[in-house]
Amino acid sequence: MLSFQWPVRRPWTGLCLAGPALLAGLLFCASIPKFDQQFLAWICLLPCFLILPLVSPRQLALAGLIFGTVAATGRTYWITETLQLYGHLALVQALATNILLILYLALYPAVFLWICARWRFTSPLFPWLAASLWILLEWSQSWILTGFPWYLLGYSQYLNRPIVQLASVTGVYGISFLLVLVNATLAQLLVHRRPLVHAPLPLLALVATLLFGYAHLASFPAASTEENRTIGIVQGNIGQDKKWNVDRNAWTTQHYSNLARSLAAQKPDLIVFPETALPYRFNSPARAAQYKQTIDLARQLDVPLLVGSLQSTYEFEQEKLYNRAYLIETDGHIRSWADKVHLVPFGEYLPLPFFFQYLEGLVEESGIFAPGKRHQVLTLPESTLTFGIFICYESIFPEITRILAQQGASFLINTTNDAWFGHTAAPYQHFAMVVLRAVETGLPILRAANTGISGLIGPSGKIIKTTDIFETAAFVVEVAPRLSTTLYVRYGDVALVLSALFLAAIALLRGLQSKKSVDQARRHALEDLAHFAQTPKALTAPIIILHGYQSDTKHWDVFTTHLRQCSSAASVQLIIPDLNQNLTIPELAQQLRPTLPTDQPIDLIGHSLGALVAVELSHQTNLSQGHIIALSTPFGGTFLARLARLLRFSLPRLLADMAPQSAFTQQLPARIADLGPRLSTFGVVGDPIANGPIHHTYEVPWWTLPNRRHRLAHTDPR
Repeated sequence: MLSFQWPVRRPWTGLCLAGPALLAGLLFCASIPKFDQQFLAWICLLPCFLILPLVSPRQLALAGLIFGTVAATGRTYWITETLQLYGHLALVQALATNILLILYLALYPAVFLWICARWRFTSPLFPWLAASLWILLEWSQSWILTGFPWYLLGYSQYLNRPIVQLASVTGVYGISFLLVLVNATLAQLLVHRRPLVHAPLPLLALVATLLFGYAHLASFPAASTEENRTIGIVQGNIGQDKKWNVDRNAWTTQHYSNLARSLAAQKPDLIVFPETALPYRFNSPARAAQYKQTIDLARQLDVPLLVGSLQSTYEFEQEKLYNRAYLIETDGHIRSWADKVHLVPFGEYLPLPFFFQYLEGLVEESGIFAPGKRHQVLTLPESTLTFGIFICYESIFPEITRILAQQGASFLINTTNDAWFGHTAAPYQHFAMVVLRAVETGLPILRAANTGISGLIGPSGKIIKTTDIFETAAFVVEVAPRLSTTLYVRYGDVALVLSALFLAAIALLRGLQSKKSVDQARRHALEDLAHFAQTPKALTAPIIILHGYQSDTKHWDVFTTHLRQCSSAASVQLIIPDLNQNLTIPELAQQLRPTLPTDQPIDLIGHSLGALVAVELSHQTNLSQGHIIALSTPFGGTFLARLARLLRFSLPRLLADMAPQSAFTQQLPARIADLGPRLSTFGVVGDPIANGPIHHTYEVPWWTLPNRRHRLAHTDPR
């Protein structure tokens, strides 16, 4: 028998759910830029884990939605301002669009906690299961709806250099895994009676990560070498409201030329302009003067230029516009280029235009782009070194920089235009994610941003040089190219594969154990039935079988057959009334009372709705004897009943009584308490409406659908 605390149905219900979830979301927000209190990420999930044993899966999903909403707001609140300023949307439209994205991102924590609630919290495997599930959900954010993995949990550690070295083996997902593992373990330590049972392996994983981190940091050379190169970076600092103004193109070209000339005395090996620094079609005859000025600049400085601009081509009589970085050599020729492959949805193209047509103004600001064909490395002029370019939004996808590293890049360059983000936290979050790209690939990364943050990040994740946002700057940094590759570059997201295999193995094992348990119970039950059938016993009381909503007697055929085999025929009194009537539950019970025996105790067996009727019937008739057996019963009410009523299912009055917080549901706890030991409840683990003082629970295979799971209580031989 399982100990159980009645689900939170008191006046402080909302606080018990919303309070911890809200706290968890705020802790997450405080762990990321601009606050950067990275240590809070180690406890940000703790409040949600602590309430996990106390509430139902549905309530946990609601808590996850609250946590996810707060966390997603901290990650993406800046979108409202961007849509207003550059999408030309009214505040209401911009806010509604931002809220839609926030709610989408909040679904992931909601699903996470909903699934976690179906695992045994006290199990030593729980932290590992939770961590595995979390990173798989993070990974799914990288490809669902073209992908928006903006600031995942692991990015919070970008300033924690010993911990962040783990990314060189597992990528950012490994850091997220470790954070969730520690959060879940801390929760178990706080609530478990024997806390040290759970601690050793997660603690060992944390210690091993720290030891690896310090050892890995010590492996990076500190001194300069002959292979080092000096790279100039130009931050033009042109606001988004001015950047795409065609009347300013000549001024913009001259502005970047002047900044580049300021670096000439230092004779860098390359000067890098930001993404679309020259915001026009570089090959357009209308911009021939600006094109010539830029080409001449490379000749005059005798320094190669990497220039962000646009390229238009005509394919099948249709213009295609590319976001491109041109490599202009010292002789003025364009030897190579790199195109942006993964475009920004709503910023560079409009997905599902029939639905998001009102956002056309946002893409009109810079144009609708075509994706490049592939990522490729470029060769540094007058050198054998190669470098890879990833542009703006591509920095949040680890697979892109991994591809460039696999192609032999000695260092990476990230060009971006963060003017969209204004003075919000977004530029800082965007920069932080690039730190992880450096550690994952083991390559230094130069960053050239229009309005900031530009700078240099070492292969260990050390931030060597940064600019302020909205600062006009031109500077030179020394880059030490790396020739070795990390385990992450070689083997990729092994952490995701291992997590998926681990979850699949546990699910398969649980399924096999459940099947074995059912088979054993069925075998023993048949043996017992055969034994009882040899000497049938007389039943001491009539049995009233009360079925569920829109159900009938066929689900009880196996039970009634066995009952008749084991009981003397004369003593079997079965009453199965029809409950499919549009009455309230008290009215149903009152209607049944005249049909029941009044001169002896009766036993009531009810499934779902039927058990609610049984409790009410016992209350109305003041039955002091007899038993009530309840199967998968929504003692706390169910939102499914409320939804069915909204969808105009049949029997609306009956559904109203079965909903949460109905007048009938509010009275149930007191009536159940009056029944005491005469009430026995049975439920299947994961049944969405098996909510209440469950005395016996049974596991079924994880792939069992909710409706099937709910009905299994009729026939489960256990």
